[in-house]
Amino acid sequence: MNIVNGKASGSAGVAAFAFVAAVFAANAEDLSCSFEEGLGGWAPAPNIAIDATVAHTGGCSVRLTVNDPMTEEVYVKRTIPVEAGARYASSCWVKTEDVTAAEGRDTPTGAGLMVEWVDGDGKYAGWGSSAYNNFGTRDWFKVESGLLRPSSAARQANIYLCLRGKGKAWFDDFAFTRVEESVPKLKPANGATLTNNCPFFAWRTCRGVTNYVVRLSRCADFAPGSVLEWNAGGRTCFQLEKPLDDGDWYWKVTATGLDDREPWRFRQTAPAERDCLPPLAAVNAARVVSPSAPFSVHVREAGATPPEVAFEGCRAAVSRTGDGDSWLCSFPAPEGGWARGLTAGELVATDAAGNRRATRFWLLNAPKPPNAVEIDGKGRYREGGKTIFPIGIYEVEQRYFPTVKEAGFDIVHLYRWERDRDDAACREYLAGSRKAGLRGAFVGFDRTAIIGGDLEHIARRVAALADQAGLFCWYLYDEPESMRQFVSPDALGDCADLIRRLDPYHPVAASTWGNAAYRRSWDTHWTQAYGNPAESLAEADRQRSRLGDTPVTLLVYCNDDKQALARRLGTPPNHDAFGRDRDWMRACAFLSIVRECNGEFWWWFSKDSDWYYPASQSPKAWADLTGIVREIRSVRRFVAAEGPVVSGTAESGEDKVAWWRKTVDGKTLFIAVNTADHPVSVTIAVPGDAVRTLDLRRYEVLTEGF
Repeated sequence: MNIVNGKASGSAGVAAFAFVAAVFAANAEDLSCSFEEGLGGWAPAPNIAIDATVAHTGGCSVRLTVNDPMTEEVYVKRTIPVEAGARYASSCWVKTEDVTAAEGRDTPTGAGLMVEWVDGDGKYAGWGSSAYNNFGTRDWFKVESGLLRPSSAARQANIYLCLRGKGKAWFDDFAFTRVEESVPKLKPANGATLTNNCPFFAWRTCRGVTNYVVRLSRCADFAPGSVLEWNAGGRTCFQLEKPLDDGDWYWKVTATGLDDREPWRFRQTAPAERDCLPPLAAVNAARVVSPSAPFSVHVREAGATPPEVAFEGCRAAVSRTGDGDSWLCSFPAPEGGWARGLTAGELVATDAAGNRRATRFWLLNAPKPPNAVEIDGKGRYREGGKTIFPIGIYEVEQRYFPTVKEAGFDIVHLYRWERDRDDAACREYLAGSRKAGLRGAFVGFDRTAIIGGDLEHIARRVAALADQAGLFCWYLYDEPESMRQFVSPDALGDCADLIRRLDPYHPVAASTWGNAAYRRSWDTHWTQAYGNPAESLAEADRQRSRLGDTPVTLLVYCNDDKQALARRLGTPPNHDAFGRDRDWMRACAFLSIVRECNGEFWWWFSKDSDWYYPASQSPKAWADLTGIVREIRSVRRFVAAEGPVVSGTAESGEDKVAWWRKTVDGKTLFIAVNTADHPVSVTIAVPGDAVRTLDLRRYEVLTEGF
């Protein structure tokens, strides 16, 4: 999880300070500024000044002096027009003097540079980048954004030279530039001669691209009217299915914001009427639960003659299905049965014309685990035929299993598995969770493998762990939209499908910022709802509105960001003053029920972290959290039971009270959560029930009838 400003990145933490973009809009996408001509397009404020005595280059810089970050401006800001999907980079030189953390409208993060995207009306349209956390007194140093890619809704970039805290900061030699990039092509190679009128195209991935377009032309300049084009989605390959005439062809791959400026040429020598298109397998994996079990795949091939299909020496029985181009290929078990575990090989399909395609294929032979988990049609977790409401927590090392078990958590996790390919150690971790009396763990994959499209790692990890009783679900990916770890919706969906084919007995979870384009990537969406209760409710509702009808598991937060920052700057935490008190965490926890989620997972345990300051390190906060988990456990059987539910939100001005009522076997449970940090009075009209007038204290959770 990325945490910015004490909130999840992309939560528009700085949008509250946004200004009318058009007033300060530049006329070009690229901007270099050394402040020699004054502010010139940057928003003025009383504590912002041009300093002619301090400069990185030239004779001037801009100085930002902050004595009270609660009332004074903490940003030197402007807006620059951008093209959605294009690539940009931003940088600035910074000098600081006595910059310290101080309470303000946002979490103190010191001096640096921030970029966010806004639409044509100046409304928040996505997070760009941050480069800050610079405190103390430092001579000139450079901060850089890394590669930036505006969201599809973005039309402008809000630039923030920031000093969130107290002290002085100087900024100079700011640059915001468009990065020219072409898609790296692989095949057909430049200058190749092909005897195939249906070529296969491949290229390397480019971060941020969700849809590639393959373009072909007889003309090197791709003159208008000469271009053929096909959308390839977010995948990095494309099979042409319509035959090309013989002769010279030029090809390139483009995407929004990317232009391929050096097309490649190939010569196609096969007659257009020749059948050069090989059969295509619909899937790349299968699961059997015994050595003697058969498996089937569908292969697409036009014509009346069935293709020949084989896998590791076994030949399939092929029969036509209802679709005229679809063939059912059934593989009986070989003599002696399928080998236990994973068989990785090639599924080879050959048509009557001799066209052959070999597809990487994985077959897993492993028994169905005794405690298989599924997401049912109502979006609930089910295990052993029963609906459950799991309570999990991130980042728990094996030696702390007894601690989290005693606290009441069911499910654990360790980030090691998202940067480590040691499947044997991961299997030991799962076994240890069961031995400790936990329900199990959710397990991820090496993210570099997913970014690189390494399906082999995914297949091998699933094969190593799928039969383990300690496996609860697969944690596929977190924030795939982020440029620093971008994976396209199509590519991530392909990873999820591979997992499901090899292991249909455990759900796949993924976390996005409410991005419905990734829907194929999860069976349940893990929704990050951080911040205070009001912010958590707003974020949960925002993501739900964007995702539509999808199962949701709520992720809640138990860290003290301010004390974590202070510790990094040398001040030991005050264990008795944990920033998220019991009422705060309790309100966030019960949002998982009143917003009809299927479970809740806390971010995070991390007992030994010296970067974050989680509740596990504060005896008081841990006791509070343990008590909250105990409360959730006391009602979760009722929450998971069959029964009619009604829920809603009562408002008093800008304050919101989220409520929920459920009836099971004649018993009714009513819960109301005040998400405001002050007392609130509301009237709630529950359908079929009496009108309730409630006076709720700050962050109060009211439970009635159980």
